[in-house]
Amino acid sequence: MGSNERIRGVVKLLLEKGAELDSKDNDGQTPLLLAAAKGHEAVVKLLLEKGAESPHFAAEMGMTEEFKYERLEYDWQLRIVELLPLKDGSKVCCKIHVIPGGDATELDPEYDAVREDTKKLPYRALSYTWGDSNEMHQIFIDDKSFLVRANLFHFLKEWAPLDGQGPAYFWIDAISICSWKGGLVR
Repeated sequence: MGSNERIRGVVKLLLEKGAELDSKDNDGQTPLLLAAAKGHEAVVKLLLEKGAESPHFAAEMGMTEEFKYERLEYDWQLRIVELLPLKDGSKVCCKIHVIPGGDATELDPEYDAVREDTKKLPYRALSYTWGDSNEMHQIFIDDKSFLVRANLFHFLKEWAPLDGQGPAYFWIDAISICSWKGGLVR
């Protein structure tokens, strides 16, 4: 029996013993959302069969669209994350801005620092060991689903600006760099 089936068996037993189908954790995430975020397809099917509430499931899981990186056009460009106020008290949402790095004129003699289409944003740089890859949390970047590790998720929740506060900008290695097993893409 595979681990996904074992987890399904445990969830089934918990439900039979009276576990709440649509309970929420401290981050407002339901068992359905967590199972889908961790790729436990058998558990997702079980929860839906048992009647888990799912009116916004597709949108919450980004099933309509997952965040995809766009290739940077120039070596001197950076992806900066704008952290937005939390939605519904716990939903982490961000926007990506592509800006010229400080060394743009050194890397590209043709770069014109006074072009109207470029903007400088004050940002903080953040690089860290983000924790266990088995504990993933969903955030939204440009209204599209993106999974991050627990430490980064909790950082983003803690640092999210309150409504009415100014924007918070970060260069975060786990988001700003497009990476996958085997390589990096600018």
